[in-house]
Amino acid sequence: MAFSLASRKQSLVICSLIFLYFALLLFYVIMTQRGVHFDDAFITYRYARNLADGAGITWNIGQRPTEGYTNFLLVILLAPFIRLGLDPFWLTRFLNILAILASAVVLFNIGREYFQMNRVSAFLAAVIMLHPIGAYAAMLGLETCLYTFALLLVLFYYNSYLTKKNKRYLLYFGLSSLAVFWLRPEGMLLVIICLANFFWHRRSLDWREIGSALLPAFFLPLIVYLVWKYWYFGDLFPNPYYLKVSGSFFSDLGYKSVSKYLTLMSPLLILGLISFFLEESRNTLMVVTAIFVLVNILFFLRVDTIMDYHNRFLYPLTPMLVVLALPVLKIGFEGVGRNQGNIIVKMVVLVLFFTIIIGRDYDAKDRFFVFTLSKMKMMKTPVNIFYKEYLVANQLARYPGIRNLKIAIPDAGLIPYYTRAQVLDVVGLNDTFISREKNLGKLINYYLDQKPDLAFMPARANWLRIGHGPLGDYSVLARDSRWADYTYAGTVNVIYYYYHLFVRNNYLKSKQLRNFLRLYVVERYLDPFPLPMGGGKSR
Repeated sequence: MAFSLASRKQSLVICSLIFLYFALLLFYVIMTQRGVHFDDAFITYRYARNLADGAGITWNIGQRPTEGYTNFLLVILLAPFIRLGLDPFWLTRFLNILAILASAVVLFNIGREYFQMNRVSAFLAAVIMLHPIGAYAAMLGLETCLYTFALLLVLFYYNSYLTKKNKRYLLYFGLSSLAVFWLRPEGMLLVIICLANFFWHRRSLDWREIGSALLPAFFLPLIVYLVWKYWYFGDLFPNPYYLKVSGSFFSDLGYKSVSKYLTLMSPLLILGLISFFLEESRNTLMVVTAIFVLVNILFFLRVDTIMDYHNRFLYPLTPMLVVLALPVLKIGFEGVGRNQGNIIVKMVVLVLFFTIIIGRDYDAKDRFFVFTLSKMKMMKTPVNIFYKEYLVANQLARYPGIRNLKIAIPDAGLIPYYTRAQVLDVVGLNDTFISREKNLGKLINYYLDQKPDLAFMPARANWLRIGHGPLGDYSVLARDSRWADYTYAGTVNVIYYYYHLFVRNNYLKSKQLRNFLRLYVVERYLDPFPLPMGGGKSR
């Protein structure tokens, strides 16, 4: 539909104001979240730094290769920049913000090319990607937004080939599919759905062309990678697979994450369902997208989504839900464009729509950030669940000989990264034996045979167990007589629970380490220590 000159000017003003609103909101989230050091992200950074230092992809330098991550491409991408002296924490955040903007561009093109949306309505749909929930995900410092962008590219190039039959789109589809798999293994679900749809339309496609394009762009690199992976790690599955994929159909954590996300995104989900009642909307792009959303939901119902901050596991489905909602959004946006009413009313209506369409669970202060800007709260460093681990990590890094110290800890992110110590990951994400072994007795023997010099033992204020996996329970170790080899050195409060620090008595510098901990790290000392010590004494 052609807009009159006046309506085009009004639409330009509306789009500019809405873009400015969300750009400022994005800036606000970045500023208020800049101090958040998300623990899991630093697992990836440790692998990337070890690779940059020439030690290979391994958790502890000098030990066998370990795959405790699921974002291979990010590890490879960060390593050369770390070698150049750049901080992977801020670099990854920067790349994620760029990915959000790039995702908006891809959404704009999908709306224009495959839903015949005019420039204004396609732009407004694309601006949804600037919603602050994306910025929160970006500031975690993981691959979340990069993976989201890669998924959109797969969808875009796949549909481009089906509609235009140009071989170069097949090449782009293959390369983006490879990137998706290397950023998150579950991204292969979308690739499989696309390939299955190729087979569904096999009579109308040139399979020689498909094979000649996808073989060098996707299948051969994938085969080479899998062969290398099995040779290098001795397994095709990473450690997180053995820990997070539930043996039963439903995981409690997965169910909570899926329920929370679908509730959060219910407006977009409803719009997407309505779109399927519009006969002209049920095209191949919509069907493939809908199947991927459904399969992803079923997949994450089985996954223990530990530390699912800001919906980081399911956030990549957000642009997919936008794609499903595009037919209804088109009707609504173009209806507003035809209305010659007051531009201020239009702007208010559209801003309110964008504000409530997704992200209904974040604080009101993030919606109306102008009120907090006036108090300059955003200039203060925010305190978060991992802020204390960040402080402990930097203090512990000052200990002489820290790189030769063996630390056992269940939160294997910040402290291992900043200390560069030898680390036993009690949860098992970065330990091949712990991730696969289910027998508690063998796990306890393995832990104590490792003889960590410093052990971080988590507990809640009421002394109930805390931590992931069987070794997260302090009591299972404390009941073993070999725990007498350890001496309590003090306690740190990390907001939601306590870390009780224990030093191995036979460590050559045990007294020096205990004194250092009490001087620079611990906040309190429990005397006597109120839990069993395995026959040992607290001193």
